[in-house]
Formats: sequence, C-alpha cells, structure tokens
Amino acid sequence: MLFRSDGDLDLTFASKHFQNFCKFNKVAKEVKLSFSDGLPMQMLFILDKTDDETSDNEEESSINDHSYLRFCLAPKMSDE
Repeated sequence: MLFRSDGDLDLTFASKHFQNFCKFNKVAKEVKLSFSDGLPMQMLFILDKTDDETSDNEEESSINDHSYLRFCLAPKMSDE
C-alpha cells in the first residue's frame, strides 16, 4: 500500500456509486485511488499486472504499460 498526501481535502461522494465500483475488486490485484480538490475521484483497476510486477515504485512500472479499468466519480456539490 502506498499513500501520498499533499494536503487536506473535504469531499463527499455518493456511497452507492462508490460501492458499485468496489465490486470490480475481483478483476485486479492492484487498485489505485486518486483524490484531488475540484476533480472527480478516480478508481483505477490495473488488470494485467502479475505478482512479479507488483511494486510501490511508480517509476518501475508505468500505468501506460498495462491494461486498466478506470471509474470516475464527481464529488457531491454543496448548496452553499
């Protein structure tokens, strides 16, 4: 597991859609979540990565070298 944080975020997402995305956990051994202020959340399932290729170092393995399935979910908008 690799975790990076560049600051605090205050985002709210629809749990129903998030749960539906999580049902794809059986298709991939690695899942990447990306959260950014003002952008949709991204859930990326890397499909063809083998156990030998699993690495926390992104420089060793580019996402462009693998097949993947990406879901995007926009945060809920506030009424403010």
